[in-house]
Amino acid sequence: MTSPASALNAIPAGLRGPLIAEYRSITRNYAEHRWKPSELAGGIFCEIVYTILDGYAFGAYAAAPSKPKNFPAACRQLESNTHVPHSFQI
Repeated sequence: MTSPASALNAIPAGLRGPLIAEYRSITRNYAEHRWKPSELAGGIFCEIVYTILDGYAFGAYAAAPSKPKNFPAACRQLESNTHVPHSFQI
């Protein structure tokens, strides 16, 4: 079986580790019916995924995840980038 870390080995470790940790936090909170922590972790997970997609789009990954100053506008900018796969734009 493939481990999560090896399945995502194209993503730098500084982003891959937080992505996997946040996903595990979401699934644990959900299984324990801890809804509010799951919602917060979902937002953090989205910020990590955005950082990964943005790094791919611009050819340079950040060392660690970060939240853009204006997250909705940053997502719209990524949507309009025609140099990334269509699935990234969605």
